[in-house]
Amino acid sequence: MTVPTGITRRNVLQAAALLTPLAVVGCSSTEQLATPELRATDPVARSLLYYPNTLDVPAESPLAARHQPEQKCAGCINVRGVAGDPLRPCPIFPGKLVNANGWCSLWAAG
Repeated sequence: MTVPTGITRRNVLQAAALLTPLAVVGCSSTEQLATPELRATDPVARSLLYYPNTLDVPAESPLAARHQPEQKCAGCINVRGVAGDPLRPCPIFPGKLVNANGWCSLWAAG
């Protein structure tokens, strides 16, 4: 029996379905100070191909097939918080702040 080593679409959708109910709808400025920034090395971030800088997304990854360099977390429908903040909450990654210039495979135009 072989164990798959790649990330599948099914894994991404399962992670999103599990994390969405736990989402944080909003976050005040004082809460943001205590909330850690999401790191690309975080297991959930890795499974969803999160990069703090959209320019670092590897084009060869199947999860990044629809990635465009102008797509950033700041323009994603999922990101909450105050426009212009460099770090903002995202319900896909509860308890963490994403970089406004970042990108993940669940990016959707806002």
